[in-house]
Amino acid sequence: GAFTHGSNGACSYCHVVDADSHAFKPELTSTCSMCHGEATDIATIRLMRTTDYDGDGDVTEPLADEIAALAALLYAEIQTASGMTLVYSASSYPYWFTDTNGDGVTDADEASYSNSYKAWTAELLRAANNYQISQKEHGAWAHNTDYIAQILIDSIEDLGGDISGVNRP
Repeated sequence: GAFTHGSNGACSYCHVVDADSHAFKPELTSTCSMCHGEATDIATIRLMRTTDYDGDGDVTEPLADEIAALAALLYAEIQTASGMTLVYSASSYPYWFTDTNGDGVTDADEASYSNSYKAWTAELLRAANNYQISQKEHGAWAHNTDYIAQILIDSIEDLGGDISGVNRP
């Protein structure tokens, strides 16, 4: 039958969990077109959302792009709030490092545990956590768009950033 958001089994509606495949990867099927007729692949899904979260004037871009733009705004605000001394690397634990040369990029010699960032404030730590969620939960844009957009926007504001150009869910 047709999928109803919030129904039991919602995960298995979009994610493959049959006997032949245990990958749990999302899969765009012909059934999806009932609600997502515009989608050509899973990352292009927008549904009927008209909120321009990132404030770029495009209410047709994929939700993944809306969230990526908000995450980029937050990352820039995190760097500004840290005095341009904090950089991120999704592939190197503990992910947040001191930018020793001030170039705004996590260089190979900076991405080490011994160079982990330590000058956390409460606001900066909350923002870094919310940014990390947006980066590590690859389906955040699909699983709860409004929530992820809200925590990114709230973090920008919490760090003193200008959110007048973005739109809260």
